[in-house]
Amino acid sequence: MATTITGKLNNNTRSSTNENGTMFFISLGVQNYDRTINDKAWTNYEIALFASKPGQIEFYNNNLVAGSIV
Repeated sequence: MATTITGKLNNNTRSSTNENGTMFFISLGVQNYDRTINDKAWTNYEIALFASKPGQIEFYNNNLVAGSIV
């Protein structure tokens, strides 16, 4: 099942580079109102993006910075 989430990055992304390319790791938290408990509830998401082409890596490096909307 696919899920679409929009959020603001509070911190720069973490990345890891190997011979196949670069992985970028994003953490997002979404606040919702849970009607079953009548209170706010948070859902945390961990996202991994894979880039192998130099243009992709440069794009992610330039755009996945603190303050960006993803």
